[in-house]
This record gives sequence, C-alpha cells and structure tokens, in this order.
Amino acid sequence: MVDNAVLLQLSACADAAQLSAILAQTPLDPLTIIANAPECVNVNELAELLSGLVGLTGSDSSQLIEACIARAEAIDQWTGRLDWAVRWLERVQAMKICGVAADAQLLGRTQRNAQVLEYMLECGRGAGLSLSDVNAMPSSEFIDWTMHQCCAYTELFPILGTVAGWVDGEAELRSAWNAWWAQNMLVAPQGLMSALVRAHPKSFDYSVVLAAVYSVGGPCSDAADAKAALEAIALLMGVSSPGTGVELPQPVYEVVSNSSEHELRTLSDDEVAMVVGAGLTQVRVAEILRCFGLDIDIPSVVACQGSASDQRKLLLRLLASAQRHQDARSFELSLWESLLQLRGMCFFSRLSVDDVKQEYLRLLLSGEQFEEAQMLVDAEPLFADNAAVRQTACDVARELFDNSDMCSMEKGSMKSASRCLDLIPQQYQQDSDVKRERALIDAAHLVWTLGAS
Repeated sequence: MVDNAVLLQLSACADAAQLSAILAQTPLDPLTIIANAPECVNVNELAELLSGLVGLTGSDSSQLIEACIARAEAIDQWTGRLDWAVRWLERVQAMKICGVAADAQLLGRTQRNAQVLEYMLECGRGAGLSLSDVNAMPSSEFIDWTMHQCCAYTELFPILGTVAGWVDGEAELRSAWNAWWAQNMLVAPQGLMSALVRAHPKSFDYSVVLAAVYSVGGPCSDAADAKAALEAIALLMGVSSPGTGVELPQPVYEVVSNSSEHELRTLSDDEVAMVVGAGLTQVRVAEILRCFGLDIDIPSVVACQGSASDQRKLLLRLLASAQRHQDARSFELSLWESLLQLRGMCFFSRLSVDDVKQEYLRLLLSGEQFEEAQMLVDAEPLFADNAAVRQTACDVARELFDNSDMCSMEKGSMKSASRCLDLIPQQYQQDSDVKRERALIDAAHLVWTLGAS
C-alpha cells in the first residue's frame, strides 16, 4: 500500500526530474507511476524513466497497457494536447511491453483512434470529441463516423488511406468497413473507392468491389475506376490477363447483372476470377467506345449480353457518335477495324459480321460518304452475301429520293441516290429493285428537265 503522502508528492511533480527524485527515496511500481504522474510531465522523459524500472517488463502487461491508454485519454482530457497523447502512445509502443496479442491490438486500436482524431482536428473537423469518446466507439460506429466525416470533407481523404491500411489486420474493423461500403457506396465521392481499392485491395471483400463495378452509378462503374479496381483484385487473385470475351456463363451473368453485394458473395473464387477477367475485357471495350466519342459504363456493357436488339442499338449509337467525331478518311478504316475487334471480344456476339458491316454501310451512304462506303465494301472480311449491299444501297437511295427537294440527278440528294445505286455490285445491277430505283430517278430527272425548258 503506497502512502497517500507519497501519492500526493507524485501527483504534484512538474517534471520527470522531480518524479525521479521521489522514486530514489520511495520505489514505486510502474502502474502507480503511470496512474498518478501529472499529465503535463514530458512524455518522452516519463517513458525513459519507466524503461529503466526493473519491474516494467515483469508487470502484468494487460494492466500496464490499460493504464497507458487511460493516461493517453487523461492527457487529452486535462491538457487538451492530443498530440502529446499520440506521442505518449508511440513511446509506449516502443517500450514493447505488450505480452499478448490482445494487448498489442488494444494499443494499436487506441493509436489508430488518436491519429484519426488528431488529423481531423488539424483539418478543423472532429471538434467536441475526445480520445476517450472515440475509444468507446464500437468498430461499426468508428467506421461510420470516419466515413461520414471523410465523405463530407474532401480534405480528410488522406486519413482514409491510413484507416484502410489498418482494416486488413483487424477482423471486426474489416467487417465494419466492408459493411459500410456495401450499404453506402452510391453516396461515396467519385474516384474515392477505386483509389482505396488500388492502394489497399486486401481491405475489401471481392463482393463489395464487384458490386461497385457492376452497380448502375456505382463508384467503380466508370471504365477508368473499374480498371483500377479490377486490376488490383486481379493481382491478388493471380488473374494474369483479361478474359477472351466480355460474356459470362448465364448463371454468373445473372448474379453480376443484378449487382447485389449480397448475391455476389455467393460466387466461388473461380467464378470471381472469371468475372474479373471478363471485367478487364469489358473495360477495354468501354475504352474503345470512348475513342469514338461514346462514353458508357461497365454495367451498360454487361447489359448487352445475349440481346441482339440491345447490341444493335448500341452499335447504332457507336456509329452515330463516330460519325460526329471523324477527322480523316483513315478514321473510317480505323472504325471498321475497331468494330471487328469489338466483335472479336464478343461484344456484338449476337450480330453477324454482315449485320455490323451493313449498319455501318447504311450510315455512310445516308451521310453521302460514297468513297468511304466503297472502301468499306472492299474491306476484309468481305460481305458473305453481296445482296446485303444491294438491299442497303436501294433502301438509302429511296430515302434520299423521297427527301429530295430537287429532281435533277446532276446535284443534290437525287445525285446521291444515283451514286448509292452505283455502289451495288455488277451482278445485281439488272435486279428488278435496282432497275426500279434507277427508273424513278430517271423519270424525275426527265420531268424536271422538261419543266425547266
């Protein structure tokens, strides 16, 4: 039992020198010193003094760690110097007095809380909370508080990297972290999650990352963010290259297209690896589309699987966008090569090569780009059936004829209609449909000529 007079002297010390003088006369155990030395005593000097005590490492480590944490909370409470509390915890860590894993975990958790609170206070946030308040938070509340603050104030983003770095080493914190992202990912600032996944992929459950990629409006659904997230997961899983195509087996596709984090958890590791490989190919598809002015997200790429109608609609959007962004004739060939590349990745798997080429030809003819149209007709692979050229040319010629405001075949839309028919292969030039279209153009031109005379 320590004499009350000694405790009174101890609590009145102004510095470590006075404390050392008391100990020279009355040896005290480390717990008594930690609990009763004033909070204003320099933390470095106190740590040095404690390190020299014979009984330090022999004392009950759990009691020592709890006392050290209580002292850190008291330093924050009574001096308002959270930075002193942080330094004190660092010195405690350096003394290596943790006897069991639970001690180290408890000390590490307090250090984490102190660092997060200190950073927030430095940024002008977190006022009104003490270290003891944060230490009292369960993991779910700590994560919710931290994420709420960081999502509201972008200047706090850097501390999230520190938190994410801790997550993988603490099961309860990891569970709370992933639960928060699963429930709140749609409100997270753009780019935040992909950056965290790239830097700390082990902190995230695969199901949470995939939900972020495949949810409409998800934080990783944009091609650039999806690429960063999927590449990080691929590295962890040993997926060395993108998949051969964008499509997934039907049962896996149904889970992915639903994009529920709960359902994504049901995928096996092999199925997750398959999704990641296909996802990297889907990212490549989105990148190609963006080159031609069509900016779509990964869920939109996935939504086309198995639907010829949806694939045709997206093809028409791509062709229209490419038409608006063209800058040279070589661009047309580049687009055709890209269309073949996209189909090779199964993006237009429900459309034949002739289907794709025919839609492209229709667009060129409607835009009166006849040289480019001829280049496309001659480009490999050739039309499997030249009847597609005949039908497309006749259809566009009739549209131009119907919308012409001048009947002269020497200029304007009427001339363009005639040029469409010239593109038809020789074997079909005597076809009844072609001859009928030419007869209409000739007749309209004759009437126009007679009227002009």
